[in-house]
Amino acid sequence: MTAFPLSGRLRLSQYARQKSKLAMADVSPHAHPAIHSLCAILGDKGVTLTEAGARAGVTDTAIINWKYAKASPTLNLLECVANGVGYTLALIPISPPPRQDQVAASGGRVTPSSHTAANLSEAP
Repeated sequence: MTAFPLSGRLRLSQYARQKSKLAMADVSPHAHPAIHSLCAILGDKGVTLTEAGARAGVTDTAIINWKYAKASPTLNLLECVANGVGYTLALIPISPPPRQDQVAASGGRVTPSSHTAANLSEAP
């Protein structure tokens, strides 16, 4: 983990932004959209995915596999990590919904589209 030196001139918000850029830079573009969303949220809070995973009891190996798209998180583990920083998972409607011909063309299965993104909502 890279630490940023804190000088008298570097404010905490600047530190969090630098840490966020570093955290997002090492996430594969092929990683699950939920991982990208979670990293962005964590970066705003000044927490790395590895730190949040450790709080939730998720191994470093699992986190690395998520970040480099070697594996996708289970809903249970993703929820644990999100809950650990004050968020919950939510389902949101996509607009427009898939047409019947799109579903039929994919063999009856709805597949993720490019406009589908994970939605993490701050827990009440």
